[in-house]
Amino acid sequence: MTTRLSPYRELAWTAWREVIREPLVVGLSIVFPLCFVAMFAFLPDVSLAPGEPEVSALTFGLPAVWLMGIMSLALTGTSAPLTTLREKGVLRALGLTPVDKLTFLAALLPARLVVCLLEGVLILILSALAGVMSIADPLLLLWAFLLTFAVNMALGCFLGGLMKSSQLVGGLSGVLVPAVLILSGVILPLGIFPPVLKTIAEFLPFTYMGDLLRHAIAGVPAEFSVTVSSAVLLGSCAVLVVLTLATFRWDERDA
Repeated sequence: MTTRLSPYRELAWTAWREVIREPLVVGLSIVFPLCFVAMFAFLPDVSLAPGEPEVSALTFGLPAVWLMGIMSLALTGTSAPLTTLREKGVLRALGLTPVDKLTFLAALLPARLVVCLLEGVLILILSALAGVMSIADPLLLLWAFLLTFAVNMALGCFLGGLMKSSQLVGGLSGVLVPAVLILSGVILPLGIFPPVLKTIAEFLPFTYMGDLLRHAIAGVPAEFSVTVSSAVLLGSCAVLVVLTLATFRWDERDA
């Protein structure tokens, strides 16, 4: 037991130092989303669907803000560093040690979980100060957050294991994050989507993240049941983990 935990602890501590000394990672994951909290606080109330009661723009936008921060950490703060380490040959050297892929990738998670929790706490504090924050179901919100974190980190590790350059990850992040936020219904209500876009949204796990987060935060009726959303997100996470372990490369020459 001790011999297996020791490398994990060392790698987890290294990952923590990497995260806290990289201002871009912390900025994109915490500071940038907080700016959107301020923006949503000054927007007018929105209706989720015709005939339904309006909710504050900040309450509606919180899932988008939270998801934006977690996705940024998964891509810019996880995928990009992994590709950089591979480019520099660090992963190649690590691959020659007894450390396996699962141990190495799992060690990346604790530091990133702390950053995401800090982001979430700050978002909720600012929302409370704005006078529009009332969590409908705290336990469900925690569950939705953990599922959102797990799926996004699995995606970040998967892309980090495949991408050939950190610049490519940066370009993908610049396109993927806004596209996901729009198509998944976390910025625009699904009720106003045309049928084609709504069908596409139902195939995106991010749609279920936003729906679950908004239901837990605002108590508005969910598009999908908690059971369905949880099953989709757990299944998505499992698929991404399997794909990551099957495709992750220590060395570019392994491609």
